Amino acid sequence: MGAPSRPLKTWIYDRPLTVGQLLNLIETYEVWNTDSLINKVRECRDKYEYIFLQIGFCRPINIIGKTNKVDYICFKASVDAIVERKFDDKIQLVQIIDLPTPQFARGLSNTSEDVGSKDIAIIGCGAIGSKLAYHLFRTGFEKLTLIDSDQMLHITT
Repeated sequence: MGAPSRPLKTWIYDRPLTVGQLLNLIETYEVWNTDSLINKVRECRDKYEYIFLQIGFCRPINIIGKTNKVDYICFKASVDAIVERKFDDKIQLVQIIDLPTPQFARGLSNTSEDVGSKDIAIIGCGAIGSKLAYHLFRTGFEKLTLIDSDQMLHITT
């Protein structure tokens, strides 16, 4: 459908919970023209039951581990509810979880290619050790050995 060309300049404090609140947010922040959006959704009515709307907005402050101030929020709404303007119908917040590859992690931190080949061992994965492992991975280190007496979950992708 096409997304807005620029992120919102304002942080969203109260996320919309209904179709009416979502359409109001879209109109208030001029994300899309509401009538144009409803017409586009109407075109999808025969094919889809739900539509996903993603909105970018600027955070008021930088967050550690993020390379820019833009965040995205994504909503799932019923196509019929939008087209028929059922303002009280509920919408869902959709959380998107990134599973970064080592190459993606290096790109985020602008780290050189050879850093990933270094071997690092972290003894103790409590509050500090786990954060250290997380940030080393995001920096591009691929060979991390984590040593801890707790049980660890290993996920392969």
